[in-house]
Amino acid sequence: VYGLPSGGLTSEGITSFHLGPYAKLGITDAVAIQLEALYSRRGANFEFEGLDEKSEIRLDYIDVPLLFVYNIVGENTWSFMVGPQASLLLTVKDGDKEIDKAQDYNSFDFSGVAGVQFGYKFLRVGARYNVGFLDVLKEQDGATDIGDGNYKNHFGQVYVGVEF
Repeated sequence: VYGLPSGGLTSEGITSFHLGPYAKLGITDAVAIQLEALYSRRGANFEFEGLDEKSEIRLDYIDVPLLFVYNIVGENTWSFMVGPQASLLLTVKDGDKEIDKAQDYNSFDFSGVAGVQFGYKFLRVGARYNVGFLDVLKEQDGATDIGDGNYKNHFGQVYVGVEF
């Protein structure tokens, strides 16, 4: 979670994981459309200046990116991908405590995805970046429970995959 925190609050993203299947429809040898269904965890560590208080917020999502893929055709394939991603928030945790997501968190997120991938035979290794367009937290009277920042999901992903 990338935020523009209000005074006295700092945030730092967490390292986590994502996994799930994907399907690719080749239009030509060089162009394809790829649909994915991913379980993804993201979040942030928050620290409140002047208080001895820290918080680790973890957000679990189902992500559904629809990607336009351009392949540089050859024995080993480099691919570039870009497209939109819809995400549904499943759970929110502060440390080990589950939070009622309906009260403070938006259950839907929409983002843009761009990345690069290297393919060798059936193996895939890639990296991508996701930029969220919607606020993660619901606004209540001009502020959120974590200050009056503007919090959006911005994160990088590194992955290894197998193509059947």
